[in-house]
Amino acid sequence: MAAKSQPSFSPARRWKIGLRTWWCRTALVLAVVVMVNYLGATFSGGLFEFADAGELSPRTLSVVHSITNRIAVTVFFDTKDADNFYPSIIALLNEYRSANPNISVTTVDYVRDAGEAQKIKDQYN
Repeated sequence: MAAKSQPSFSPARRWKIGLRTWWCRTALVLAVVVMVNYLGATFSGGLFEFADAGELSPRTLSVVHSITNRIAVTVFFDTKDADNFYPSIIALLNEYRSANPNISVTTVDYVRDAGEAQKIKDQYN
């Protein structure tokens, strides 16, 4: 007669293992959420700051030096907005302009100079 096989785990033991894995999984997800929240609060808005980046890279300088045509850059921006990238953009454009005199930069503040803003909108459609 064949021996009756015993289940390797009893139903109670399976429930215990299931609950332990559920708690581990929940704790892991909670830890990841807390870490992402911390990183988001610590480094908010600092990913695109390149105003103090220093000098342009050699590859960028070679491209900027190779420009022979006149390039007119118009920055259409609210200069007084607190959460903008205006200082960083102007700093980068000034680096380009100092590297090549064929680049000219014009700033139009659409909030404070509505007439000039309308001209630019009409010019570039």
